[in-house]
This record gives sequence, structure tokens and C-alpha cells, in this order.
Amino acid sequence: MNEYTYLKRVKMGVEKLKIGMYVGKLDKDWKDSPFLFQGFPIEDQQQLELLREECREVTVDFKTQEEYKNYLMGAGDVVELEGEVQHADMQLLEELPQALKSFDESAKTLKILMRQVMQGNPIDLQRVEKSVAECINSLERYPEALLLAINNKNGIHYTAEHSMRVSVIAIAFGLELGMSQEQVRVLGLSAMLHDIGKAMIPHKIINKVGKLDKDETQIIKSHPKESFRLLSKIEGLSEVVKEVALSHHEREDGKGYPRHIPKDRVSRYAKLVSIIDAYDAIVSDRPYNKAREPSHAFRILNHGKGKKFDPDLVEHFVEWLGIYPVGSLVEMVTGELAIVLKKHSKKSMSPRVMIVTDENKKTGYEKVIDLSLMEMHSNGKPYKIKSILVSNAHGINIRRYLGHEKFNVPRWCENVEVEKDSPFSKYL
Repeated sequence: MNEYTYLKRVKMGVEKLKIGMYVGKLDKDWKDSPFLFQGFPIEDQQQLELLREECREVTVDFKTQEEYKNYLMGAGDVVELEGEVQHADMQLLEELPQALKSFDESAKTLKILMRQVMQGNPIDLQRVEKSVAECINSLERYPEALLLAINNKNGIHYTAEHSMRVSVIAIAFGLELGMSQEQVRVLGLSAMLHDIGKAMIPHKIINKVGKLDKDETQIIKSHPKESFRLLSKIEGLSEVVKEVALSHHEREDGKGYPRHIPKDRVSRYAKLVSIIDAYDAIVSDRPYNKAREPSHAFRILNHGKGKKFDPDLVEHFVEWLGIYPVGSLVEMVTGELAIVLKKHSKKSMSPRVMIVTDENKKTGYEKVIDLSLMEMHSNGKPYKIKSILVSNAHGINIRRYLGHEKFNVPRWCENVEVEKDSPFSKYL
């Protein structure tokens, strides 16, 4: 039994059983049945009839994708997996190419924009607004796709890609909060441009490896005012966008910079961007600091509640991202590494993941499993997450696993609907 590796575990009525299927679980305790083994293939008609006499439904294990595919094609209905309907993430498969394209093009736009600002050229607001609109559209269609795409990180272009990631996360969180279309648009634009003033800071300071001296620190701290100055030149730009650029380093206790103002003078937009700005900085590689785990970022955010950050927004941001955020790298108890593809609102500890290495961290092996369904490893024990890792740990580049063929999901399953509840509307 321990040597049997299965891909899918399907609960079905005994009337659907066929010779050759592997029975992995009964609807009663094994010791209360006449069967000698706890798991066996149906070898003949006699076994089949005995199962139909003893049980009303059983769980069948499919060892390969081909076996599972053949079953689904013949089943003619939605398949029930361990007590709930398991729909293939076809929306994710369909949205990923567009999400990756949107991220790449938007990041490129920001890099070009920062270069133009350095050269004294005006900011092309139309291009930035187009990038924000594309991100909103992607996140409305299927948020997990773009949240996966932004985990393709390149420390060389940290400032531009950081602003892009902050914008995507802010838009996704804004949609979760139930913001209006206009509010989300302004939030996304604010987040994408919040650090534009860093384009005017010398590269030797921005990319310095090691601790900044007092003068360099003051230069870095000038970027909110510089961002505000640059954005103030854009005719018709929302005042919110300018305020976010100026105020995203202000604090709840009034000890932030550059104006050291009390919290009631800082917009909720700026407070939200401040939290996401800090989160992404912690979990990303920077020239002067290595990436840390999301759990470490959560501890810092929680520690800063009421001092640096708005406590209500921190609480709901952490709750929304979940213990294992989409796109994060995790290690299973078996030693295998996996990428989190989708979190379940009611089972936050058991997301849908893609296994990307074997127990010895060797790549070339991929399999999508849903931990909420208690899927089993070949050792006979349920898959479980041991810990969350920093991005790119063990040389895992998430980008290489985001192609269609990696998911290997049958296309005849129905799509799952994205939840659109807005429990946090009181914060708008």
C-alpha cells in the first residue's frame, strides 16, 4: 500500500465502480468490512458485487493522469473529490499568459519612465494609466494569475519592479475591500508612482550594498518630496496620487517623514500603500538586504500596528494574504518544495499548490495537489506544509513553472467562481 502513488482521489457511488479501479477508502471502517487489505484493485466481478453489497460509496485512487482523464471522459458529470466539488482552475490557465504579459510590459514601462525622469523628460501618464487598467482587468478576471506573475523577481531592477508589485497587490487588496472602480484605479496609480522620486537619487546610493551613512540616509528620505514635486507637474493628476507619494512614509505615531504629521492627516490610500510597500520590501531581495519569509514580514507589520501602520488595515491585509500567500514557496513535510497557487477562504492552512521538486530538492518533477482535500503522498501520509521559504530559495525560479503545460489540468471540468464578498467596506 505504501508504494502506491496516486494522482487523484475520487469519491463515487458503488454503482459507478468498474473492474480495474483501485479502492483506497470505504464509507465504513476497514475492520467492519470483509476485505483483507486497506486498499486494493478490483480484480473481478465477485469483488465488484461484494463492494456493492457492503458500501454505498467508496473512494477510488487514480494512479496516473491518463487513468483519471479516461474516467472523467466517461463519467459525464462533475466529479466529487473528498466531499467537495473540485473544479479545474481553467481561469488560472487562461489568465496566466495575459497576466505575465501585463506584468512584463508594466515593469518595462516603469523602467523606461524612471530613465526618462532622470533625463528630465515629463512623465508619460497615459502609459502608466494603461498599465494600471490592464492590471485591474486581470485581477478582476482571476486575481491569482497576476499575484503569481509578480513573484518573478529581478533584484537588478528592484525599484521599478517593487513599484509594480506594490501596485498589483494594492489593486488586488482594494478589490477585496470592495473599493469602487475609480477608487481602485487611483489606488493602483498611486502605488505605481509612489517611489518615482527615487529616479533622481544617484545609483551609487540606491544600489549601495551595506549600511547608508547619515548623509546618504537623508538623501534617500528626500524621495517622497521629490516624488511629489515630479507628480505636481502633471496636469489633471489626482491629488490623491500626489499625497500618497508624499505621505507613504508617515507613521501612525507622527514620527514618520518627511513632514512628521499626525495620522489623521494621512489618507487611507497612503496608509494602505505604506503597508504593502513595507511588506514587499521585506520579502524581496534588495541591493542592501536579502529577502525574508512572508511570515517574518507579518511579524514586522503586526509589531508596527499603531506605531508605524494603521492597525485595522494591517490586520485585514495579513488576513487577506493568508498564512501562505499566493506565489510563495513552501517546503512540505516530505522535503518537497511547492508553489502556492490558490488559497481557500475557509481552509487557509491547506492551499492548492504545485509540487516542483522531489524530496531531495531535485527539479524536473511537477504535480498540482489540493491540500484541502487531504491528498496523500506515496508514503501513505497526507501532504502537509512544513514551512514557508524566501522567494527563489534552493534556486527555484517561479517563472519557469507558470506555463500551461505545467498545470496538467483536465479542460472538461467547470470553472470555479471567484468570491466577490466585501467584508471590509467599512474601511473605505
